[in-house]
Amino acid sequence: MVATPPIELFYEHGQRRGWRHARLLCSSENSYNRHYGAEDADGNQWPQATVFVRRDGVIRHFWSSELFFTGGGDEGEGPRHVDFMWPMWSVFDRTPEGRGTEEPKLEYGQHGSSSC
Repeated sequence: MVATPPIELFYEHGQRRGWRHARLLCSSENSYNRHYGAEDADGNQWPQATVFVRRDGVIRHFWSSELFFTGGGDEGEGPRHVDFMWPMWSVFDRTPEGRGTEEPKLEYGQHGSSSC
């Protein structure tokens, strides 16, 4: 998992959520987020799922959830490019009323400095 807050805050955030086996990385000192579509020119962060593969000692980009920038399918529907990772939303989508206007949300505190 990659994020821009100081790595210490990211570790604390992960510990509070029980992320014991996730590798947490800080990207504040590089252009990773911009290169892979997880940050716009103004520095706004966007959720992105990206897969890399290592073959013969070389790491290459394999796949990204680029559908974030396509918008929603129906009027008023937001992008759902990483919903496959949250099974609860798939359940709501299969009910007669669907998920309605609800969207996945996480609340993060402000982090001051963005360096790792």
